[in-house]
Amino acid sequence: MTQDSLIESLRSRVSSDPEDARSMALLANLLMERMKSSGTSSDEHEAISLAKTSITLAPENSIGYAVLSTISSLKFQERMGFLRTAVDLEQESLRKDTNINASSHVAIATSLLRLLIEPREEMAQNKDKLTAKKIMREDFCVNSLTGFDERTLYKELDHELDAAKNIIWKRREERWKRRQKGQGFEKDHKQSSGTFSLIPLSIQCLAKAQYRLGTFFRTLYPHFSHRITSIRHFRSVLELLKLPYMNLSYTLQSQSSELHDLVIKANFWLATFQQDYQDLPTNSDLHDNVQVDRCPSEYVISLYSSFAATFDNQLVKKLKYETPTKLRKLVNGVSRGTKCFHNCADLGCGTGLSGIAFRDFVEENLIGVDLSAEMVEKAKERGCYDLLHVGDVEQILTDSACPYDLIVACDVFVYIGNLKSIFESVAKSLTNNHALFAFSTELLDEEKETVEDAGFLLQSCARFAHKQGYIRKLAK
Repeated sequence: MTQDSLIESLRSRVSSDPEDARSMALLANLLMERMKSSGTSSDEHEAISLAKTSITLAPENSIGYAVLSTISSLKFQERMGFLRTAVDLEQESLRKDTNINASSHVAIATSLLRLLIEPREEMAQNKDKLTAKKIMREDFCVNSLTGFDERTLYKELDHELDAAKNIIWKRREERWKRRQKGQGFEKDHKQSSGTFSLIPLSIQCLAKAQYRLGTFFRTLYPHFSHRITSIRHFRSVLELLKLPYMNLSYTLQSQSSELHDLVIKANFWLATFQQDYQDLPTNSDLHDNVQVDRCPSEYVISLYSSFAATFDNQLVKKLKYETPTKLRKLVNGVSRGTKCFHNCADLGCGTGLSGIAFRDFVEENLIGVDLSAEMVEKAKERGCYDLLHVGDVEQILTDSACPYDLIVACDVFVYIGNLKSIFESVAKSLTNNHALFAFSTELLDEEKETVEDAGFLLQSCARFAHKQGYIRKLAK
């Protein structure tokens, strides 16, 4: 049944029974969901009326309060008050319910997560970047907008997450035992189509809540104590979304790219804690040997898309950024008297600072590529590129028929750890032995331990550093 048909079915039910508070609240909830995707303001007005009526008819029902907590036209404090009431009613209902399932705990946890984080986000809105960061990173406090004690909220939230996870683990164990005995495996784990059953919605929502908490605690001060909590939440994402049974022939990617990306991002953030692990006792169960080859594209795009408008001012004027001009001087020194290169690829061109540095050194085509569309738009404004692409840095190497005699990459490899495939693509794209590949990296001490002696390390600042020996080996 489609969303629209469900809405019409509930409308019919409410019309025939104006005292049906639960149907009213469910209808209000569906109308708000539709409004988010369609932007129809009439849905919001109807949802508000239905939610308020349902509360009047059945004040013990939490759904109406939960709906009102999502109405953006209401005052923020009022919305959070409705949400707190919804949580209290859900918790009271759970205490009376003898048939408790994971979904009930997940629903409460999701609401508590909103109560914890949304007030900070509201306070950070329309603030300058520095002030907004300070608001999002300060230690637990009594929130000045809502009056809620954040530490108490988190204890409630963590309790609900643990309760949900314990129910899930128990059911997984029961199913695993049935499988070992050969009892009911086909029934429990196969759908009518013959494919294995997919990850339940309650587990998906629980994993998303754990991930959001992982990112929240990762930047909270004081760093060390909160990062241990962050590690625990990121690890929970992986525990929840890993295959619950061995040898099942489906992948997360086949079910949902969103879940697949969630696993990649959780792994990525765990890898940024490698240096923190050195301060933990050697027998700590928080140690992880996580190897990540590159930063998730979504993270890089988000970082630079929000940074595009102020990028040049922040880097050049405030931080005295000079990597493109320094790289140009190095190229001048080793270019064997070459006055001009024919075709140049600028990998991770950003706003075009490298384009400015190398434009007069390129006779024919200067081609730039960057993951962020906003950064590429800024680069276009400079007018120094012949072609610009939005995409992965290897794209113009593997897709282009144009051979290059110069390839540059300024501050790109801080987001890529394993450079093997890029170096191979560069080698195939360079025209001759006199062609050049000029790039920058952050230097990693040769004595520094890395996972599986990889030669690179993802640092706590979420940037990669590379050993010189690793770079030299790839360059041969």
